Amino acid sequence: MLQAGWIIRDLNDPDDRLALHDFYDRAQDYIILETGLVPSDDTIDELFQNAPPGGDPAECIRLGRSSLRLCCSKKHSTSRNKS
Repeated sequence: MLQAGWIIRDLNDPDDRLALHDFYDRAQDYIILETGLVPSDDTIDELFQNAPPGGDPAECIRLGRSSLRLCCSKKHSTSRNKS
């Protein structure tokens, strides 16, 4: 279930590679259970290169969620300091 303050957006390579690497490191136990492999750069490559049967990887949308608060934290802290 999504909570207020989260946004869903399209992931892209290479902009989201570092965030995905961090996510896979934190979810390493699940990735190992699912695939039998420790997540690596190859895991991220696979995410961006795979597509459904007959699909074009370049046409696929890969969604991720991020915190709106993180995106706007600088703006909020600046407005608080002015008060």
